[in-house]
Amino acid sequence: MEPYLFKFTTDDASMTSFSNTSDLAELSMRTIRQTHSTILPLPEQQEIVRLLDEQFTAIEQNEKEITHSLTQSQALRQSILKKAFSGKLV
Repeated sequence: MEPYLFKFTTDDASMTSFSNTSDLAELSMRTIRQTHSTILPLPEQQEIVRLLDEQFTAIEQNEKEITHSLTQSQALRQSILKKAFSGKLV
């Protein structure tokens, strides 16, 4: 499937495979073309996708940093407990 709605809704091949989806029994190309909705120009769609990609990249980086921090926190906690039980915690 193309990443842009404009391409998807104007491509009969895409719509044929989409209309054959069992979840959407009566969704056809004619139905979609009769639906009144605003589709942004392709450059605006591309800019939105670019912005979303940037945000998803930032989210993925944050998730990695959080995972790393949690791992470090667990290791520190274990180290403190080990020192406490061995009588070396001052």
